[in-house]
Amino acid sequence: MRPDFVWPYVIQRSIKGWKTLKTPHVELTRVVNFSNTSGKAVRIVEVGPRDGLQTEKPLSAHDRAELIRRLVLEGGLRNVEVGSFVSEKRVPQMANTAQVIERINELIPLEVRQRSAFPVLVPNEKYLEQALRAKCRQLAVFVSATEAFSERNLGCSVQESLKRVEELFRRLEKEPDHQSFTVRGYVSCIFVCPFEGLVRPSRVRKVADALFELGCDEVSLGDTVGMGTPAAVRRLFDEIQAHSHTDDRTYAVHFHDTYGMAIANILCAIEEYNVSVVDSSVGGLGGCPFAPGSTGNVATEDVLYLLQNLNRAESGPDLMGLVDIGAWINAKLGRETRSKTAQALLRKQTFSEE
Repeated sequence: MRPDFVWPYVIQRSIKGWKTLKTPHVELTRVVNFSNTSGKAVRIVEVGPRDGLQTEKPLSAHDRAELIRRLVLEGGLRNVEVGSFVSEKRVPQMANTAQVIERINELIPLEVRQRSAFPVLVPNEKYLEQALRAKCRQLAVFVSATEAFSERNLGCSVQESLKRVEELFRRLEKEPDHQSFTVRGYVSCIFVCPFEGLVRPSRVRKVADALFELGCDEVSLGDTVGMGTPAAVRRLFDEIQAHSHTDDRTYAVHFHDTYGMAIANILCAIEEYNVSVVDSSVGGLGGCPFAPGSTGNVATEDVLYLLQNLNRAESGPDLMGLVDIGAWINAKLGRETRSKTAQALLRKQTFSEE
């Protein structure tokens, strides 16, 4: 260990049910900044309550709302995807999303809600109407980079799915306050399709371009099966930078951690390509119900630990609060947290008590 090394994170408070970790022989501070970029803060979009839970056993609307309350009030997150309006037959985990939203409005104070974003996923104009009745103002739409996955997930071609997004925007224009809406686009299967194999970066770039041209405020690029590597990240963003107008566009990355590459991929995206929005799921929840073999999203705790030690984290998120939340929701699902950071911190807690 070099002489000027200091541990990058200090546990400042205990996790519920655990004593605070004490290490009197080591000064634990967070002062090291290994980042090579300008230090622009990276925004975390928490997708656990939607993308995370959609492949887990169904939870009650009460538990889903409680997860969101904890993420906002105890975890300090301000961008939380709360659910989706989709076929309850195909995705029963997302049933009763309107009830979840009603409960959120009761649990989270108005002043906090006003400075937070709670997007919901809507696949087409039919489900948009349900979101509008629930008074949702932040929306998300999704398309695939490949035809086979689009047919399996949406039941239509890529071009037809983009047509549905266009129809959604036309419907929003009829709302008196249409300028108050924000729409986030998702592109799935950016590296590998479970049915077609490797995906050319140009296909992904063209679909993302189409979403921006239709009116999306930002586009999240999703490694649905979690098979990407930093080399694949570079190929994709080199393609985007070479052929797309990136100056006024916001790209997010959405990496599943099936092969353990998510953190490496995120580091590549934010350090080499200045990506400033990262999707993650507390406790590593989820996967994709339409992608065989896909496992959970990258854990929010792991992403925040990385960002804090790059000095790239926003000021609000609370790592220990998120460790607690990830442990709680995974216990609800009958297992331990999948977050490597949480596991390490919990082991330290256990060691300190022995």
